[in-house]
Amino acid sequence: WVHSTVSVLRDGEGRVENLIYVVNDISSRRQFQQELADSRAFTEAILDSMDISIAVVDRHGIIVAVNEGWRRYAIDGSGNASLIEGKGLDYFAVLRSSVASSAGHQSLEILTGLQNVIGHRIPAFNYEYPCIMPGGATLWYQLRATPLNTQSGGLVVSHIDITLQRRAQSEMMRLKEELEDRVKQRTAALAAANHDLRTQQLRLNFLKNLAERANVADDLEDVLFYCVRELCRIGNWVYGHVYFVSATVTELVPSTLRYERASDQQRHCEISTPERRLAPGEALAGRAWALQRTVWLGAENPQEAAQLRERFGQADVLWSLAIPVIVGRDVCAVIEFSSDNLNMVGNDRDDFVDQLFALLQVIADRKKTEREMHKLALIAQHTDNAIIITDGMGMIEW
Repeated sequence: WVHSTVSVLRDGEGRVENLIYVVNDISSRRQFQQELADSRAFTEAILDSMDISIAVVDRHGIIVAVNEGWRRYAIDGSGNASLIEGKGLDYFAVLRSSVASSAGHQSLEILTGLQNVIGHRIPAFNYEYPCIMPGGATLWYQLRATPLNTQSGGLVVSHIDITLQRRAQSEMMRLKEELEDRVKQRTAALAAANHDLRTQQLRLNFLKNLAERANVADDLEDVLFYCVRELCRIGNWVYGHVYFVSATVTELVPSTLRYERASDQQRHCEISTPERRLAPGEALAGRAWALQRTVWLGAENPQEAAQLRERFGQADVLWSLAIPVIVGRDVCAVIEFSSDNLNMVGNDRDDFVDQLFALLQVIADRKKTEREMHKLALIAQHTDNAIIITDGMGMIEW
């Protein structure tokens, strides 16, 4: 490549006297220009092939270069068609004009962040934001701005589609929360199972100890007092009391076999009980006497809750239970329990109550037999007659 110039020399009258031809070899310069153009085209091709949208902004906010990804972003993601113009557009002015829109807080935060980078107040700026597409789908982008390392300054602004990452994060969060819920449910189930096991063990130990107590007790009253005291103590129940059937079999008479957990709430019960005589079918204990079976009142039933309030005043009693003590075919006593918690009761309360009811009946029959045997022994000691006692098979027992 050559570059030719021709200069005209004229005389004093303006006539052409000579022509000066200058020929320069510009092959190197043309080669350099071509290489520079190829390099620029290659760089632009690289930037255009990237999924990231990139814009170069001068220190005044004017866009000086964009890639193809930026133009796609302007059409699909930004919601601002003016960004499609790209080069020469005042990017800061576009952000300022968007402050009054529904997403104005985003535009204001982005503008502030970009200006802080240009002013060297922060080294870089990152911001994640959503874009609602016309079809209703939500895309997520990450804006990143870094300083342009040139003498004139400026910014390199990129918008990266992070929708898949966001969705993955949301899915991970959902799975994490689901797993945590399952762990909580499993933990609660294990805790409930463990509580049930402990409750079952407490019940078994209590029934075993009650039976052993019956072996050494002098009379039924001793066994009943042990039953009331230990059940209330172990289960942290509020109240337990024994009524005995009167000698005339016309009413239940309150006894001194009573347990009250120390609480100001139970004053109403403590004051009313000593004078509380009940006819068959009257109140909870009277019903258990008349029906010859256990009777339960629970606060979850509105009618039963009203009866509990009538019995215990303003005390926070959740349930009350009456268990008849049967000797032969007759009720000899009724035990009344109540509490503000379900310790040792739970969902399978009927099983435990039935076991206790049956054990008390066995103990009461046994104590009656022991009492009769004791009377017989006293009689035998004061008679000259020979007395032999056998079992049903004819085996001598005494």
